Amino acid sequence: MIYKISKDNKYRYVLGEEGENPLFVLGVNPSTATDVDFDTTIKKVRKFSLFNKFDGWIVLNIYPQRAKKSNELDDSLNETQHIENIKEITEIISRYKHPAIWAAWGNTILKRYYLKRCLVEIKNSISMSKPNWIFIGDKTQKNHPSHPSRLPYNSKKEEFDIDNYIKN
Repeated sequence: MIYKISKDNKYRYVLGEEGENPLFVLGVNPSTATDVDFDTTIKKVRKFSLFNKFDGWIVLNIYPQRAKKSNELDDSLNETQHIENIKEITEIISRYKHPAIWAAWGNTILKRYYLKRCLVEIKNSISMSKPNWIFIGDKTQKNHPSHPSRLPYNSKKEEFDIDNYIKN
């Protein structure tokens, strides 16, 4: 099990089970899940990774602040935590060639002005690993990749054009 948090536990950077071919999941922000107490999202991610023939799963987030509701996110970007988040994400993804990254943030990316910037900087920081971006299920009505907690297990995996998504 891999679990990286801030000293005060207000920020979670990485949670998952490594393998030779893990499914990386990029959500918006972590909630209450820990390495010993999984929430609904983590339980679904684990099952989706098995159904899609991955031997591990690693949950990362666009912004590392723990918040049960997206309205509880910082009003402005905590630059120190954002930089630490990018460092942790880059470090773990760089261990893999062409890792599969599941875009899974839903419409929540619209909740704070800084989340799009965070996504762009994460994408740029991991580009050397040449990730294979995917999404599972349908996109939201606003054309964002759906969050795992709202998807049925038989949802299909598809390629996700992260560059086009960011442009538009």
